[in-house]
Amino acid sequence: MTIKRDEIIEVLEELKEEYGYEFETNFWCCLSCATAAFADKYGENAPKWILWHEQDDESAFDRNDLIKGLYLAWGGNAEEIIEAFESAGIKTEWEGSEAYRIAILPEGRC
Repeated sequence: MTIKRDEIIEVLEELKEEYGYEFETNFWCCLSCATAAFADKYGENAPKWILWHEQDDESAFDRNDLIKGLYLAWGGNAEEIIEAFESAGIKTEWEGSEAYRIAILPEGRC
């Protein structure tokens, strides 16, 4: 069963409600611009956050369907993020370092 964009956004909304994450989707053109714009929007004391940018969106989705890996930039607690997605049945992959983005995988569900 295909993972839908709306399902991903629902998990992000749950993370916002439960843990205080701010999120942006399809935000700016690239990672550098997106993270700079996020910092401008929320200031130096930005909350925990998650985002993906326009290039991610264009390559990962076919309209509302996730067709390739979606790589989430994040600041906060990776385990909270991964647990929220996997609790919703959405597979993730992460290299275990803050230097790496969290991947949402289209090839199946947990």
